[in-house]
Amino acid sequence: MQLSLENLKQEAKKAAADVVQLLKRAKTYRIVILIIGRPGSGKSTFASLLEDELNNMFKTGKCTYDFSSNLATLETGKRSLPLNDAHTRVLPIHMEELQKEIDEQIDKSDFEPITYVKPHNIDESVIIGRGMLSTAISTFAAPGNEENHTFAKRITMDGFHLPRSVLHKAKNSEFMVKRRGSEFTFDSGLVVRLVQKLVSTCERCNLTKEGVTLNSKNPLWVFKNPPLPELSIPDFDHEKKDPTPGGTIVNSDVRVVILEGLYLMYKGGLWKQIPNIVKENHDKVHVWKVKTNNPELVRERTAERHVKAGVCKTLEDGRARYDMNDNINGNLVDDESRDEFIEKVINN
Repeated sequence: MQLSLENLKQEAKKAAADVVQLLKRAKTYRIVILIIGRPGSGKSTFASLLEDELNNMFKTGKCTYDFSSNLATLETGKRSLPLNDAHTRVLPIHMEELQKEIDEQIDKSDFEPITYVKPHNIDESVIIGRGMLSTAISTFAAPGNEENHTFAKRITMDGFHLPRSVLHKAKNSEFMVKRRGSEFTFDSGLVVRLVQKLVSTCERCNLTKEGVTLNSKNPLWVFKNPPLPELSIPDFDHEKKDPTPGGTIVNSDVRVVILEGLYLMYKGGLWKQIPNIVKENHDKVHVWKVKTNNPELVRERTAERHVKAGVCKTLEDGRARYDMNDNINGNLVDDESRDEFIEKVINN
């Protein structure tokens, strides 16, 4: 296990240098890295190490700019509220009515999230799926931060696990609980919306000629309070075994967003929209995969993780859970993902 961690640390250093090169060629302020891999491959550890490496590189030669400079231009475009869209509504949220509406569709894995927006500022919104507020995505105006800037931010897809309260409402609740972690037990529509949101923030802040020149020399810089919305995204509490609302914040000044998860390139269900987003935005969104050729090591890693998280009491139980759930999900990731969009493979 220790050898694997040391290997990932070295891979993260190399990958951070690759991200710098991607930024050097970028014409947008922000880029997105999607990291996929089967359970136990090390994708979460790698994504965390990559985040740390990039932020350490930024802190070493910290450089910030006022957005009043001529390095970028904010592209607003037409941003009116689509009132004729059945999935877009005006705040406030009538929680009891919404809960009843969603409960009637609780078994629809292709449930389309509902977006609530402020009528005069659609950058302030709440996007709700089957997990209600537990898995909701919120966008809001940046509060302004003159001191602490974040260069890279990691997001885990785990925050979009359907809460246990939702799984127990399903018609096949016993099966849903047993197979938690499979693609149909996530609020998949919200993951799609998150990728769309991240891409839209990339598109809205384009670098000028001066910005591209600066980027080509040294891309390790951030804007002070760029006029982009901040994103509030659920995290996952392994002790409570449920999503944590607003557990992760993507500040407006973040230049590299790292999103890791199993099904980001999956061909089925609502997930299949994400590869299409990547295809249309290949200059802004980059897909990497973490993989290993040692299936027994993957099995042991996952079993240990289940015991540590309290999902299983013993390693033997953890191995059994891997065999009847995680391995199936891992095979789905390996066999049913859009591999043609993978730009980099990290061997662990």
